[in-house]
Parts: sequence; structure tokens; C-alpha cells
Amino acid sequence: MDEKRTLQRFTMTLPVRVSRIANGKEPIMVLQTFNICSQGAFLEPADRFAVGTRLKMDFFLQFSHSEAKDDIIRTTGEIIRTDTSGIAVQFDETYQILPIRYFPDQ
Repeated sequence: MDEKRTLQRFTMTLPVRVSRIANGKEPIMVLQTFNICSQGAFLEPADRFAVGTRLKMDFFLQFSHSEAKDDIIRTTGEIIRTDTSGIAVQFDETYQILPIRYFPDQ
């Protein structure tokens, strides 16, 4: 298989809260990343989603040193590939970085 990626991917395990955009009543799932880059991520298997599904995602950044605050990167995107090992999501161009304190339900 030829490598088509043009951006460097980083192997990272980050918790990510995922919900389908088209249905506000969709239960929220918590998954994790296998790898991530500035244009997308590969997430653990989520067989409930198909290629073309639009998602809202909150990626939780957790820092190990005590002075840092944990943050959330909120973005949207679309599933562009699925297989037995996970789903590939391409991010939209917009995102927000928010302090975790805005999410009292954590």
C-alpha cells in the first residue's frame, strides 16, 4: 500500500468525546486516538459510524506537570475511512481550544 499522507502523524493516546452532528439525540461515546495530525485522527473502533458520518469531537489534552491546565480541543469532521482497527476522521478547518473548566460534567 502506498503512503498517501503528506503530514506527520503523532502516535498519541488522547481521550475524545464523539457525537454525530446530524442527530442531537445521539449518545456521546468516549473513544481514544491512536494517532493524530493537524488534519485528522485515527480513533479506536467505533462500528456505529460509517464513512461520510459527520462528527463533533472534544479531544482532552492532559498535561503531566502541575503548573499546566488541562484543555479541550473541540472540532468537527467527517469519517473518511473505516476498518476493523478503527476510523479515520478528517477535521474541518475550524476548531476551538477551551479550558476544561467549561465542561462541568467531566
